[in-house]
Amino acid sequence: RTVRCRIVCSSGFYVRSLAHDLGARLGCGGCLETLRRERHGPFGLADATPLEDILNAAGTADARTIQMGDLLPGLPHVTVTPEGARRATHGNSLRASDLVPGSDVRGNTRNGRVRVLDRDGKLLAIAEPKENNLWHPKIVLADITGRQGT
Repeated sequence: RTVRCRIVCSSGFYVRSLAHDLGARLGCGGCLETLRRERHGPFGLADATPLEDILNAAGTADARTIQMGDLLPGLPHVTVTPEGARRATHGNSLRASDLVPGSDVRGNTRNGRVRVLDRDGKLLAIAEPKENNLWHPKIVLADITGRQGT
C-alpha cells in the first residue's frame, strides 16, 4: 500500500523517520518513495528554475540564479573591510577593526549567527559571536580570489 501525504513542518523534522515510525506502528514497515521539499524559508517552488531551462539558457543562466549574498535573508549581516574579508575567508576571528563602522549587529541576532559580506555584498561566511567581541566564521563560503564554495 502507498500513502501520499503533504507535511508542513519546521526545520529539524525528519520525514523519513515519520515514514519508518508509521510503518512500525502498522506492523508492515515503512519507507519513502519520494520526498519533495516545496519551500525552505522564503524560497519556494515558484522561485525554482528547471534544470533543463538553465541548460538551454547558454550564458544567461546567471540572471536566473539567486546571488549568494541574498541567501539566508533572515540572518542579519556584518560588512567587513578588505582585511576582514581576508581574515574571514581564512577562518580567522573577526575583530572590531575588521568590520565596516556601524555594521556590528551584536545583540540583534536571532540565533547568534550572522552573514559576513564584503563591501560588494558578496557572501563570504556565516559567523557566530565569540568572547572578547569577536565574530568567528563557522562556515566559509568564498575566498577573496573570487571562487565561490571553497
